[in-house]
Amino acid sequence: MAETPQQAAERLTRNIGTVVNVYPYRNMDGTPSFYNLRILQADNNKTFRMMSDGGNGFELRRHNSLRRETGWPLYGLSTLSCDGAVWVVEGERDADSLAAFGLPAVTSGGSSTDEAADWTPLAGREVVIWPDNDEAGRSYGERVARKLGTLGTSVSCIDVGSLGLGEKEDCSDWLARHRYACADDVRALIPKPLATAELLNLCRSWVLRYCVVSFAQSNVLAAWIMLTWSVGAFDLVPYLHVTAPEKQCGKSRLLEVLAAVVKTPWFTGRVTAAVLARKVDQDKPTLLLDEMDAAAGSGDEYMEAVRNILNVGYTRNGKTSICVGKGAEIGYRDLSCFGPKAFASIGKIPDTVADRSIVIAMRRKKESEKVDRFRDREVRQQSKPIAEALKRWADRDIDAMRELRPELPEELTDRQQDISEPLIVIADLAGGEWPALIRSSLLEVFGSVASEDGSTGVMLLRDIRDLFETRIGRDKDRISSVDLVESLCSLEGRPWADSNRGKGMTPNNLARKLKDFDIYPKDIRFSNVHLKGYSKDMFEDSWARYCPNHPTLNRDNATTCINIGDLCDIETGTDSSRHGLKSDENPHQSSVVTASRPETSSMSEELSEEAFEVGRI
Repeated sequence: MAETPQQAAERLTRNIGTVVNVYPYRNMDGTPSFYNLRILQADNNKTFRMMSDGGNGFELRRHNSLRRETGWPLYGLSTLSCDGAVWVVEGERDADSLAAFGLPAVTSGGSSTDEAADWTPLAGREVVIWPDNDEAGRSYGERVARKLGTLGTSVSCIDVGSLGLGEKEDCSDWLARHRYACADDVRALIPKPLATAELLNLCRSWVLRYCVVSFAQSNVLAAWIMLTWSVGAFDLVPYLHVTAPEKQCGKSRLLEVLAAVVKTPWFTGRVTAAVLARKVDQDKPTLLLDEMDAAAGSGDEYMEAVRNILNVGYTRNGKTSICVGKGAEIGYRDLSCFGPKAFASIGKIPDTVADRSIVIAMRRKKESEKVDRFRDREVRQQSKPIAEALKRWADRDIDAMRELRPELPEELTDRQQDISEPLIVIADLAGGEWPALIRSSLLEVFGSVASEDGSTGVMLLRDIRDLFETRIGRDKDRISSVDLVESLCSLEGRPWADSNRGKGMTPNNLARKLKDFDIYPKDIRFSNVHLKGYSKDMFEDSWARYCPNHPTLNRDNATTCINIGDLCDIETGTDSSRHGLKSDENPHQSSVVTASRPETSSMSEELSEEAFEVGRI
């Protein structure tokens, strides 16, 4: 009579301890692949061994000898025929406990076996990870979540810290304490996705907790954070250009704050063009590039290569090509450059990259402006539930975002409308105050840097338009080349007096610059003399094309800075009467937001207890 797996396990482990369980790992067709043996040793400690039948009877095997190119099968594959979310746990006992309720449950076998397992059978399924309540369990859950994220799964994770479990306790321990629990009680533990508006408020609070930015900037940043999780819904994404006039204005801190909650962050200071292209193509990260101006100083060749990648990386079809192979086998391969990216620099970045960016202009913090201290360990712990909530939201709403076609502000240029559309889609999905809020915030953010936007040629057209608007008299619609040059050179803060290698602009320089716009000087009659010059109508077409006179938000009325403590009550639904706001008042109906800071609890207390309460997320 053939030896059973139980008998073989007892025979092979008699010198190790007592076999408690024999867990069969089966292939998709149901045939056994190997067995994991749970053994109780003489000192009451547990250990595990792996056993398989290689054709000559059962024998103990090492982990590495059972590895396959695709990975070994998960335990519990037969339960995948059940409907509903698939539960991923850390051990076979936990998987069996959940399967007893009719729930599909699988495991790779332990906290260190996820790399060896084949997770592809879970592709496209909704997955809930229930890790053990210890550091090894949480790390296991995070690694599995990353793997499943590449398979098109919807992943959520049980917050074991909120279940009252002791250190190292697990799913089976929770079920043992809740003897009368049913399948619905277990399903009730799955975190529910937050509404889009709640997440926007939460992301705004997160930014304002650590950074001094304007209220409008915080709204744009909140929507951009959510965009990084929903890139799959869009064919184009805006870049962020975080800039400041001097050091110590919080540029790097803002990138660190973003890195804690964006999807797949890649925070780096300098990266070669070769690495940039390959990593963006392979990992699809959110690039957070610090000190971009320092990278630009590495040489024209380097910056040109990076710029070429960034120029096309804001659109889904953007690609760069690299050489592959050697010698006669040399060829090329196209790499995708698409994805969200944020840069920090003092001063300007290449015009073509700036044209694809939303500028977040930072200012050095005043002593009166208070933010929380950024402590990396605490930030990682507090940002984790936010990132998990954003992942659940994207899994739920990404299809709805693909279908939205929002109304775009006419005050923005075509390119500004293009890069703003994804943020407006997210705000429109949120509803409530957010559709109007994100549009006014974008107008303010774009308007605050309007004078810095565009090339030198566009700046020249704008200045000439302004000069014509101030002219009076018979010749108000015409001007000689000499007078126009003198007027341009007299403008303070403009480059015309220092152009031409410091000699100042000349009529010939001016003619060469305007030639690009098909504008040429001509003979014009001024009183009793003919002079070379320009008439106003010669510029009308170029003004309409390159510098339309769009109105912008009145920045004198805009909120220049608001602290996180001022928003806690508004965003978390707590009692706002102590801030001087009535419960039915909307603080965002005008461009001025008035809120007083709490007199008692600190910002960190308010956020940890209210805005970042794990139970909410």
